[in-house]
Amino acid sequence: MMFLLAVAPCCCCSGRQGCRIVTAIFTVVWLVAGLALLSTGAIKKIKADSLNPAADFEALGRVCTIDDIGAKQYQITGSEERDRCEEEYKYFFTVGNGTRIYTSRIEKQSRPGPCPVGFLDLQTYAVGQTVDCWRARKEVSSVYQCGNKPECYKIFDPAAEAKEWAKTGVTLMIIGGAFIGVAVLLAGIHLLCIRVCRQ
Repeated sequence: MMFLLAVAPCCCCSGRQGCRIVTAIFTVVWLVAGLALLSTGAIKKIKADSLNPAADFEALGRVCTIDDIGAKQYQITGSEERDRCEEEYKYFFTVGNGTRIYTSRIEKQSRPGPCPVGFLDLQTYAVGQTVDCWRARKEVSSVYQCGNKPECYKIFDPAAEAKEWAKTGVTLMIIGGAFIGVAVLLAGIHLLCIRVCRQ
């Protein structure tokens, strides 16, 4: 980023058309990316704010029992400090005295460093544990991650999922705004340099 800000004035005054074009392209790329992130974030935030988890779901209380857990892990490799192990858990559970097995959404967890072989212990629930449960009152938004349809029994709080969706939207909007700010700054410096160099 600092490189671009330093190069822009040189490009303006060097008379190199190619250099100016490259700077302009970088400006457009930052602007387009920023607008895309901003609009995506705004859509997520608006969608999350329109939800009413209390009306969409009936809280059944602690009536769901974990019958089994599916788990897998995969290594994310970056720099030594950024290596991390991603783990995914899927819960199979029953509701009340029923025998039908329902599936939860996938729960994602992360730990720093390499994946320990055969050692997955970041799950929220344990086999045999009885947990809080929610049931959809109607067909609900995809924001609520239903592992089973059409019933959509959940062992993760739908209100928390709506809040997380809204939080993601706000984060994307902030990042998008920052990208747009960089694009405007680059464009401003570029235009200022052109004006100065022509004097």
